[in-house]
This record gives sequence, C-alpha cells and structure tokens, in this order.
Amino acid sequence: MSRARLLPFVLAIGSLLIGCSGTSATDTLTPITGISVRAETLTRDRGCGRGATQIFKYAVVVLGRNAENLAFDQQVSSGVYDCFTDAQFVNLPASGGSFDYNLQVFAYNAAAYQAAGGDAQVKDAALRSALPGTNPTFTTTCTAQEFEQVQSLAACLPLVPGSGAVGTPSQPASLVLSAASFATASGGAVACDASYTVVRYRADANGTPGTTIDTRCNTTITISPAVAPASYVIQVALLRSDGTVLGQTTCGAETSPGLTSSATCQPLP
Repeated sequence: MSRARLLPFVLAIGSLLIGCSGTSATDTLTPITGISVRAETLTRDRGCGRGATQIFKYAVVVLGRNAENLAFDQQVSSGVYDCFTDAQFVNLPASGGSFDYNLQVFAYNAAAYQAAGGDAQVKDAALRSALPGTNPTFTTTCTAQEFEQVQSLAACLPLVPGSGAVGTPSQPASLVLSAASFATASGGAVACDASYTVVRYRADANGTPGTTIDTRCNTTITISPAVAPASYVIQVALLRSDGTVLGQTTCGAETSPGLTSSATCQPLP
C-alpha cells in the first residue's frame, strides 16, 4: 500500500481511538455523604454466624441532638443488618444545629434473634426505639460526625453482654431440661419412674466441664443463671432404682442473656 493510500487509513484509526478514550463527566461517581458502622469491628472477636457466641444480625439506631438541651435523644434513622454487612446511613438531617450523632448498636446471636421475632419484629422495634426489650445478646454505643461528600466511620466502644438498655448490666440467662421422659431411637420413649428414677447429668458450657449432679426424674433440670452467650452440651445418664444405667444421651442448647433456653436431646440408642 502506498504512503498516499495509507495515510487516510491511519488517520481514521487514530480518530476511533481518540473517540474511545477518556471518561465523560456523566460517568463520574458522586461522593457519598453519610456515616457507617463497619461490621468487622463488631464481629472481629466473636465471629459472624449462627453460634451462641457469634453475631448473627445487628440493629443500629441513630440518635441526633435535641435542639433544646442538645442531648442525643432524637431518633433520626435505624436499620437491621446481617453480620457481614456494614450499616450505612446517607444524608442524615442536621440535629440540634449540628451533624453529630450517637449510635446504639444491638447485636444478636441466632437464638436471640429468633426469640426476638426475626426481621419484621426487630425492624419494628428499631423504629419504635424498643430494641432494649428484645433481649439483644450484645450492645454498644458509637459516635459519628457527618461531613459533606464523605462516608465517615463511626467510632464504637467494645461490645458488652446485654439484654436491657445500652450500658446496663445484662439480665441472667437460664436453661431448662425436662427429666420426665426421653425419646428412643425406635420412635418410642422411656418415662420417669416406669423406666428410671434418677437423672445424672453434667452441663458443659463452651467446652468447660460442669459438675456431675444426680436429681430425681420428676423434676425439671434448671440451670440459672446460665453462662450466656454459650453453647451448652449436657451429658445425661438415666439410672434405674437399683442404680444400674438404663441409657445415656447428649442434649444441647444455645443461651443468650435474658432468655430461657430449652435443651433438646438425641434419642436414646
């Protein structure tokens, strides 16, 4: 190809490259104005999941200043989040003439979240500022300030066990296990006095062995206060009136502050 014929071809390719380069003004991302709570700061020492000591979901209530006394008692926003999701609040309104906020965080393990009623009930409680009554597993408070075109990170205190208002001591947890009857692998059941008279059990919390206790089978085994949050494993032996062992099983329960948990048992072999 001659130089005379090659030149228009090169110019055409160059114009295509120029037309495809660069970014138009309409593609520019607008900076976000808001505040956020990093999920990893809440789950770092506990983990994210369904375990008794892990965080399953958490709720955040954003409080602004009261214009009259500047106390942080005006709810401006709220939300409920999975343990792996950051809480984000965008374009919060000014409160009391400032853009300073206090945040209350209520974190739940899976058992506590279910006991609180799940998503619908917890979201409704957040809107009504009624989360302290939902028996959260952990609580904490954070502070944050909103700046124009900046996504500010909230500074949070460490989580503490809690089922009452933020900053108050947690309510005790308890665990119950009925000793009246136990299911068998064949689909039947053995009953108190008819098959056994004494229940010997040991309750281990988070892998820490408990004390072995003998109790009459006509009682409900109650552990109160129970360690919470915790995963309980209860080793159970059923004894006949002559002291021989009828059978053994393992029971389990997940505890959370302020809640009474019922242990469930594997069928007797």
